[in-house]
Amino acid sequence: MKFNQFINPCRYNYLRMDGTTPIGSRQGLVEQFNTEGDIFVFLLTTRVGGLGVNLTGANRVVIYDPGEPDPIRYFIPVFTAHL
Repeated sequence: MKFNQFINPCRYNYLRMDGTTPIGSRQGLVEQFNTEGDIFVFLLTTRVGGLGVNLTGANRVVIYDPGEPDPIRYFIPVFTAHL
């Protein structure tokens, strides 16, 4: 089951960013998450990394990407989340 399929029936407000999100839209999504308190979760994939995604509004980070074949692409977000 995909995360957004779980979130939709619960009616949580959420944002989503993945590898298909245009680069020009990404900073606006990050700012929206960091400033609007009613967004329950921000769904990101490891394909978004490397662009300085800084979610100061996040108080929890869950990294779940079981299909990621490249361990480096997986571990960089793990280490970044704990800095």
